[in-house]
Amino acid sequence: MGKFFSDEVEQALELIYYRLREQRGKEGFALLERAYKNGDADAAYLLSRCYSGPQYVWKYHGFPEDDDKVERLIHESIRGGSAMGVLGAMRCGEFDSQAKREMPFANLKEAFDVIYEKAQGGEPFCQYMVGNVYFWGDILDIEQEAVKKIAGNKAAMLDFIRDANRKSVDWFEKAFAAGVYLSGNNLYQLYENGNDGILPKRPEEAAKIDRRGAEYGYPTFQAGHGNNLEEAGKCEEAVYWWTKAYEGGQKSVCFRLGKAALQGRGMAQNARLAERYLTEGLIEDDYGCHNRLGELYFYGGDGVMQNYARAVELFEEAHRRGSCWANDMHAVAKLKGLGCMRDAAQAKRLLEETTGESDMKNYGLGLIYAQGLGVARDIKKGVAFLDRASNLDWAREERAKYKRGFLGKWTVVE
Repeated sequence: MGKFFSDEVEQALELIYYRLREQRGKEGFALLERAYKNGDADAAYLLSRCYSGPQYVWKYHGFPEDDDKVERLIHESIRGGSAMGVLGAMRCGEFDSQAKREMPFANLKEAFDVIYEKAQGGEPFCQYMVGNVYFWGDILDIEQEAVKKIAGNKAAMLDFIRDANRKSVDWFEKAFAAGVYLSGNNLYQLYENGNDGILPKRPEEAAKIDRRGAEYGYPTFQAGHGNNLEEAGKCEEAVYWWTKAYEGGQKSVCFRLGKAALQGRGMAQNARLAERYLTEGLIEDDYGCHNRLGELYFYGGDGVMQNYARAVELFEEAHRRGSCWANDMHAVAKLKGLGCMRDAAQAKRLLEETTGESDMKNYGLGLIYAQGLGVARDIKKGVAFLDRASNLDWAREERAKYKRGFLGKWTVVE
């Protein structure tokens, strides 16, 4: 039997929460399932968290989400006498009248005391749960007798809440340092926002959270710290921390690492490495990896073969997801039939959607008007666009096809 819980539950906590970088969450999940089948109520509660999505557990464990199982498992944990289940149910809105009847505890304080004792003994997840009780105000329901004594006394109530807020900070700090990365999110909120004048803001401490979490080894905070460093212009340091996060399984950094490798910012330019990062990032990407990987295939180079067909597929998916960033390349591919069927009308629509100016956009508009692709031919207008895209070989080649006569009329060079 473990020190605080069953052996299976303690091992699962290690794998799911305290040792994220090992990426062995599914082993922890299997341990919980086994313990749950053997009647372990704490395992039932922790399983409910696993099914609850990234708000409750690291998304890169890849656990399935199932709201029905969450509700059922929480109630089973409460009926089985899990104090964790009781406090957890309060946090996720499942502590209803049925749960109150089901719990074998005399009252909420009795359940809280079980977790509080384990927290005092050094159990990180229990420290996190105690911090949540104070942070979210659940202590008002738990300490009903104490609250009744100060009811109507505004000053005493403010002191009670202020004390709870301070205690939440202490407990979150303990849990954050001991392996529960989620505590850092609540610490940041407390330091950044305070609590309506009850707890003062401490923005200087909030600013340290990402760095501290990164140094503790939490991949999610290593990613955030890298982002902060990039904003400060410290690209090499940013890449260092993104790489740490990536090695720890935080795939959200794939876009930033891929972009850094493409541009040679903070690391040596490496198209093949960029291709690897961006390809991995497609799985959870909104559209950034699609755009940049499409750009890489559109131009090719540095060991990456040009692949217009794949580029167009990626541009189309990024566009479907709401991005117009690659519309200029996408449109030119449609105009020239690069990896796709020619479609001047769609190309024109894509270019009209874009904001700002680029050489590729001007080249595309130059083709449309100079050749009369889907519009009345207007060589003069087309040449004006081509002249603005003179950095592109394609634009210079197209521009060389047109000349202006003595009377100012534009014609095609014979």
